[in-house]
Amino acid sequence: VVKTEEVLLEKILNAEERAVKEEEERRRAAEGSNISAADVALKKRALKDMMGGTLEKKKKGALEELERDPWMDEDPTGWTEEQKKEYKDFQVRLTEHDEEREKIRKQLEQEERQLKTESDSIVKAFDLALF
Repeated sequence: VVKTEEVLLEKILNAEERAVKEEEERRRAAEGSNISAADVALKKRALKDMMGGTLEKKKKGALEELERDPWMDEDPTGWTEEQKKEYKDFQVRLTEHDEEREKIRKQLEQEERQLKTESDSIVKAFDLALF
C-alpha cells in the first residue's frame, strides 16, 4: 500500500478543489495582512508610548560631551582676552559636567544596590516557599 506522503508528484486538482484551495489561500493572506498591519500599529504605538517615538536614547544635558575648540590646544600666551574668558567658561562648564556625571554615577550605583537587595530578598522568599 502506498501512502500519500510517499508520492513525490504534485496532486492534480479538479476545478472544485482548486477553487477551495484558492479561497483558503486568499483567506489566509487576508488574515496575515490584517495581523501584520495590527502588529505594526501596535509596535509603533508602543514605541511612541515608551520611548518617545525613537529607538535611540536621547542624551541628557549632563551626559553630552563638551567639545573643546581647536584654538584651546594652542599656546595660551597668544590668546585674546575674549579667548581667555571663553576658556575660563569652558573650564567651569567642564567641572560642572564632571560633577553632574559623578552625581549620576552615584545615583545609578545606589539604584543598583537597591535592586540587588530587592532581588536577593525575592530569591530568599522564593526559596523558603519551595522548602
